[in-house]
Amino acid sequence: GEQPMAQNSSQQEDVASLASGFENATGEQSLGSDGRSRLLMLGAKRSGKTSIIQVVFQKMSPHETLFLDPTAGLEITDVSNSAFVQLQILDFPGGYDF
Repeated sequence: GEQPMAQNSSQQEDVASLASGFENATGEQSLGSDGRSRLLMLGAKRSGKTSIIQVVFQKMSPHETLFLDPTAGLEITDVSNSAFVQLQILDFPGGYDF
């Protein structure tokens, strides 16, 4: 099986603070501290999380994503395509252990 990534408590607190601002217990949408929505990309290793981001938001050819390096750590991308599309993407490495 896959070994989970080791994390210290400050990394876990950083992730918790980044992840704050999502749907609360009442189901209401909440936003990050800067008012933008956040998109979390979580999943198994080599499942295509970064590839999806590159194809949808960076206009990369799907075939080119075969050559992307694996995501080593949390990568944060700001997307501001228009006044209507303002979001922050948090791309977690595969097998990230919370």
